[in-house]
Amino acid sequence: MPRSCVHIVLLLLLASALPASAAADAAPTGKLPAGAVPQHYALHFTVDPRQQRFGGEARIRVRLAKAADHVWLHAQAIDISKASVTDAAGRVHDAEAVVHGDSGVLEVRFGRVLPAQSVELAFVFDAPFNRQLEGLYKVTLGSDSYAITQMEPVSARYAFPGFDEPRFKTPFDLSLTVPARQTAVANTRQLREQASADGKWKTVTFATTKPLPTYLVAFAVGPWEIVDAPPVPPNAVRRTALPLRGIGPRGSARRLAWILGQTPAIVAFYEDYTAQPYPFDKLDLLGAPDFSAGAMENAGLIVFRDALLLLDADSPADRYRSVFNVAAHEIAHQWYGDLVTVPWWNDIWLNEAYATWAQAKATTALKPEYHAPLAALESRLHVMANDSLLSARKVRQPIAGRGDIETAFDGITYQKGASVLAMFESWVGADAFRSGMRRYLAAHAFGSGSSDDLIGTLAAASGKGAAFADAMRSFLDRPGVPLVHGELSCGADKATLQLAQSRYLPYGVLAGDAPLWSAPVCTRFGRHGGSDTQCFLLSRRQQRFDVAGGCPDWYLPNADARGYYRFDLAAADLEKLRHAVPALSAPEQLVYADALGSAFRRGTLEPAALLDAMPAMARSDMPQV
Repeated sequence: MPRSCVHIVLLLLLASALPASAAADAAPTGKLPAGAVPQHYALHFTVDPRQQRFGGEARIRVRLAKAADHVWLHAQAIDISKASVTDAAGRVHDAEAVVHGDSGVLEVRFGRVLPAQSVELAFVFDAPFNRQLEGLYKVTLGSDSYAITQMEPVSARYAFPGFDEPRFKTPFDLSLTVPARQTAVANTRQLREQASADGKWKTVTFATTKPLPTYLVAFAVGPWEIVDAPPVPPNAVRRTALPLRGIGPRGSARRLAWILGQTPAIVAFYEDYTAQPYPFDKLDLLGAPDFSAGAMENAGLIVFRDALLLLDADSPADRYRSVFNVAAHEIAHQWYGDLVTVPWWNDIWLNEAYATWAQAKATTALKPEYHAPLAALESRLHVMANDSLLSARKVRQPIAGRGDIETAFDGITYQKGASVLAMFESWVGADAFRSGMRRYLAAHAFGSGSSDDLIGTLAAASGKGAAFADAMRSFLDRPGVPLVHGELSCGADKATLQLAQSRYLPYGVLAGDAPLWSAPVCTRFGRHGGSDTQCFLLSRRQQRFDVAGGCPDWYLPNADARGYYRFDLAAADLEKLRHAVPALSAPEQLVYADALGSAFRRGTLEPAALLDAMPAMARSDMPQV
C-alpha cells in the first residue's frame, strides 16, 4: 500500500475513535446546517431595568432530521449556567453548551448520539443588558430606567439562545418576571399576571405568538405610560375589532394621540390592498427613549425612536409627515416581513422595498397633501447617485456572513428595491400587480417566501410570463442605472421610436462590462394639448418600436416618473420636450430636470442647453423641481 494511503487510513481510524462531537463539523459562519429545525420556544426572563444584568430560561423544541450528537444554534455574550436535552421518551440528559468565540455560534453537545426525533433543549442563562442597543438593552431617562429589545437582524442571540435566522419561524410562549410597579409589554396580549409572595415582583404571561423568526420577538419593561385607543373597527377583510395602544416613557401619553388617530386608516388601507386581515392579536406602537433604528416592525409591538412617534402642538409640519410615513412603513411590514418572511438575508429587499413602496402608496391615498410620489422620487434620485458608481452592489447581493447581513440595510435595498416594484407595477397595471401581491401573501402566510416566489407569482398575474420574470431579475441581479437614449422618426403615416440602452456613468468613468437590462420604458406622447402612454420592453442594446397614433408633438420616455433609469434624447426631441414642461406632472418635471443634470454631469449636454431649460422649471409650482 502506498505511504499516502496508509496516512489516510490512519487519519480515518483516528477520527472514528474520537467522540462524535470532537470530530464534528466546524462552526458555521453563514447559515446553520440542515438537520435541526426549531418547532417551538418557551422563554422566561427576569428583568429589572434598574439592574445591570437580566436572567432567563429557554426551552426550545427541536426536530432532529437525522441522528446527531450535537446541534448548532446561536448565542452571544450570554452566560449559560445549565443546559440539558430531553429526548422523545422524556429522558433528561445534561448537555454541554459551547460558545465558539465571538462568532455568535453556540454548539450544544448531547454527550451521546440521539436518533432522529423531536427533542427539547433547555437553558438557564444570564447576561448584561447590551450596550450597543442590540438584543435586550436598557435606557436611563432621568430617574427612570427602561429595558427594550431590538433583535433585527442578528441580535436575538444577545438576549436568548436560539436559531437566529429568518427561515426558522415558530410560535413563542413568553413570560416576564418584573418589579411589581413596572409595566411589561410584548408581541401578544397579556393573559395573566401573578404577584410574588413578598409582593415585590410579578410574573406576566403573554399569549402564544403566531409563527415568528427570532428577529421579530419583542418585549419592553419599565415605567411606561399606555394609552388605550379605540379599537380598529372590523371591516370586510377582518371580522373582529383590533386592539390598538400607544406606549411611551413616563409623561408622554398625550403626545401619542395624533398617530393613534391615524393608525386605523393605515391598517384598513393595507387590509383592503392585500385582502389579508391584520395578522396578529393586537397592535402596539411604542416610543423608545433610545433606539438604534428609526423604527422596528416587531409583530404586534412596533418600536419607534420616540422622536418618530411623539407629537404635540409645537411639533413642526415636517415632523408630522415623518411620523406618518414611518408608521405607514412599519405597519406595512406586518404583512411583508412579518406575515411572510424572507428565508435568508439576500432577499431582505422583499421586506424593505415592499414597505417603502407601500408606504408611498398609503400616504398618497390617505395624505395627498404630503406629495408622497415626489418624496419617493427624490429618494430614488438620491440612491441613483450611489448606484451610478462602479462600486454599486446588486439588490440581491449574496450573503455569506454577519457583515454582509448588517450592510444589506441600505438605499439599494430600500429605495432601489421600491423603485423597481413601482416600475413593474406601472408596466403591468395596478390591478394585475395587486392580484399578484395578494396571491403571494396568501400562498406564504405565516411562512417564508423568496424573490423567485414573488417574481413567479407576479409574472403569472401580469400575463407577461417569462418576459416579466427576466425583466425584473435584470434589475435585481445587476448593479447600476440604465441610461435609455431615445430618438423619434416620423414619416407620412408612421412614427417610430428608436431606443438604445447603456449603463449611466458620470463623466470620465469607464466600465469594463456592458450590462444589459430588460427595461419597461413607458413613454408619454403629447398630442394637441393631450397625451397618451405606451410601454415598450427594451431588452436588447438597441430596438425600434412603432408608435401608435401617428407622430406626437413631444415625448417623455418615463411616464409618471416610475422608471428606474435615466434618459437622454436626440437634440431636436429634447428641444420639443423643453417647451412641453408645463404639461408634465411635478414628478415628470423632476425626472426631466434629472435627465438634464445627469447629462451635464456625464458631459453630453452643452451648458447653453442646460441654461435654456431652467426658466420652465423655475416656474414649477413644486419647490423640489
